[in-house]
Parts: sequence; C-alpha cells; structure tokens
Amino acid sequence: MGDMLNAKQAAQILGCSPDDVLVYRQRGLLRGYRYKTRFWRFRREDVENLAKGGHISSAQQGGGSEKATVRRSACAYAGPGDSHRYVGLLDKGKAVHVTEEQDDWCAFLTDSGVKAWVKASNLAKKGPFE
Repeated sequence: MGDMLNAKQAAQILGCSPDDVLVYRQRGLLRGYRYKTRFWRFRREDVENLAKGGHISSAQQGGGSEKATVRRSACAYAGPGDSHRYVGLLDKGKAVHVTEEQDDWCAFLTDSGVKAWVKASNLAKKGPFE
C-alpha cells in the first residue's frame, strides 16, 4: 500500500497537530486506513498532495472548534456524561481540539481517532483555530 505514515508523521508534513490530521480524515479531506483496528495510517503521497495543494482552508481547519488544554487529570467517556463507557484518562497539560459541545461536556478526537467526551470544567479553552 506504499509508504504509510501515522498521524504524528502526517502532522509534521502538514504543519499541524496529530489531532488536526484526524479531523481532516473525519471531514474527508484526507483518506485514512485503519491499522490494527485502533490507529489510523495515511499514505505519504496523499499527505504530500494535501500539503502541496493547499486544500485545507482556514475555515475547514477551524470549523467552529476550539483549542483547549486539560487543566487537571480528567476521565474521558464515549458520550457526554459519566454514565457513558469510560474511554481513558487525560493527563494534565494535554492539548485537545474540541469539536463539539453539549451541556457541560466537550467532544474531542483521541490520538487513535476515536471521539471522546470530557467535562468542560476540566479544560482551559484557548479560542478558535485560525
């Protein structure tokens, strides 16, 4: 399948964060391939074409979403509320890309591309992506 990259490697080529790469995949801007059912891989050729073509506009990057940092260690869940399945623990200081908000919960994509939710009070928002 050619030279495959993980999200971190793709992010270095695109000049963005690995979370942004996963958002591009989710929005159909970059085709991703599942690796061991948990992680995403991207064809180097596709990533380089995206980087050269400038297909990612600032509006597509932002999409109304916000940068945020985890204020204190926090539990992440599969849905907006602690009654949903536990997904994992977010370490203090981790940067996340908030893609959605519902009540007092914020959605983001994990490093493996899975949508997860964390209580909004555990995040320090930094404003919209530019």
